[in-house]
Amino acid sequence: MTLHPPTVHEAALARKALTKSLDSLDSKINCLRDRLSTLSLEQRQLRASLESYKGLLSPIRRLYPEILQEIFFHCLPTAHNAVMSATEAPLVLGRVCSRWRRVAHSTPELWASIHIVAILPPQLSPSRARQAIALRHAVAVWLSRSGTLPLSISLVNPDPYFRLHGPTRSYLDLTAPYAHRWRSIHFTVARLCWIEFFDRFHASEVPLLESLHINSDGDNDHTWQKMSRPTSILQAPQLRVLSIPLYHPHILKSGVQLQNLTGLTITDFCSSPSQEIIKILRLCPNLRKCTISTFPSPPGGDSYVPFPVGPAATMIMPKLQSLAFPATTPRYVNELLKILVTPSLRHLLIPPVAHDASEPGHLYDSLSSFLRHLVDPLEELDSSYDLPGGPTNILSLVPELKRLSLTACPTFSELGQLSSRTHDPVLAQLTPSNDWGGTSSSQTGNGPDAPTCLCPKLEVLRYVTTEFSDNELLDFLHSRTIDHRKHNVSHLRMVSVHFDREAQDDIKKMDSDLRKSIEALERETGVRVDCWYNLLVPYQEPVPDEPATTKYSPFDGIPSMVASNPDLVIKTYDYFGF
Repeated sequence: MTLHPPTVHEAALARKALTKSLDSLDSKINCLRDRLSTLSLEQRQLRASLESYKGLLSPIRRLYPEILQEIFFHCLPTAHNAVMSATEAPLVLGRVCSRWRRVAHSTPELWASIHIVAILPPQLSPSRARQAIALRHAVAVWLSRSGTLPLSISLVNPDPYFRLHGPTRSYLDLTAPYAHRWRSIHFTVARLCWIEFFDRFHASEVPLLESLHINSDGDNDHTWQKMSRPTSILQAPQLRVLSIPLYHPHILKSGVQLQNLTGLTITDFCSSPSQEIIKILRLCPNLRKCTISTFPSPPGGDSYVPFPVGPAATMIMPKLQSLAFPATTPRYVNELLKILVTPSLRHLLIPPVAHDASEPGHLYDSLSSFLRHLVDPLEELDSSYDLPGGPTNILSLVPELKRLSLTACPTFSELGQLSSRTHDPVLAQLTPSNDWGGTSSSQTGNGPDAPTCLCPKLEVLRYVTTEFSDNELLDFLHSRTIDHRKHNVSHLRMVSVHFDREAQDDIKKMDSDLRKSIEALERETGVRVDCWYNLLVPYQEPVPDEPATTKYSPFDGIPSMVASNPDLVIKTYDYFGF
């Protein structure tokens, strides 16, 4: 070390030494960085590999096949038969891994029910022909996996242009070899003669058949004569539920064990409907579910026969739990309610009566008397918004109601456009309020248990074809969920509202504060809220001889509602458990 300044040569040597040292250090740093990058990449690869091993070590892989089978079984739908869709059980279960696929294919319980949607005749196009062949093969494989278990089969033909018998029979023929294992059969096929199909079966060949539902417009007198032969399928020893498209007097000669039936659906009485209704119901003392649809001649017509009156005409059905009149003339509903005694009734469906010429006021009187004489409280009501006597008056008679479905008739402005209801009086009466002035048939007064609204025990509400403000809906939901203890009402579990709003406006609204408020309420309270919207499409005259362009869905024939997107079909749920 010296105090003398370095010479030019010494300064050059010093600079060279310093630069060499820095370059050496930078080189080491770059090597370490490259090494770190390599190690980081190896770390990520190792972590990815470990994640795959974690999947192999997952507890679900250690489950015994028998436990997996039980879990898979509980994935099946309960409101309808299993659907042939890759997004639904059981098919979706086989898309997870090879082990799940083996377990699913070897579990007969998963394949003991099937919903078949018939495809158009293959003559229309080569692609449709391939689809039809593939579908029939899939049905055959599906049924072969069911082992020896009883089968539940539903077959539907959704296309109105599907008029040929051959293609339908090909699907029916696939199920025929399994007749000895039929438990529940539900056929909805248009323009089909059933004689050839059911004439091949003897009652002894369907020993497990419990439920038979036929919905077809191909029935006639000759068909029923065949069906009423001494060994027809209607005499199946285990038959408990019967649904037929056309009631005929021959059914009383068919040998059906009517006293064993627990479910009966009959429509289109051919003559003297009042007498036939009473005659057949008196022979079914064990009915638990009954659906009646009649289209009789008007009063004064040749076939109109009034119901009998007086105490002797009273008909007691002690076990009946569900009674439905989906498409019955209100006059006949009125007369039936006067003579029916159903102390155990839980579910009631009554038809719309708006603009009916049979004096709806009389139906209101009969319905009121009928409801007041129930021993057990009515829990489920399904009807139109235009209830006889007004919906609030009827609802005040059923304070124990748990499930309510109302279908409102749309109103139209002078320009022919749907007009919106800005205020719904029924929803207002269903919304709890401390200053509510209504009365109930079972609770009155101002005590702590006094009702604060109609139907305080309501848990499920379905509102179809209606319109009210967002604030009305939110007030109803809040009062029945967050504040339900404050108002002394039951907690809502499910709400479905079907609006009559234009699609574009609906999407904007549901993307706004209403959607956010509903989603927050669902997270906080557990209530399920579904809002549906109509897609209003102007009516167009059909083009003659235009080929059918029907889109098929494996969910055709299952109750569904279409959202604002016409290609998006959203499945509904079975609100009412009957």
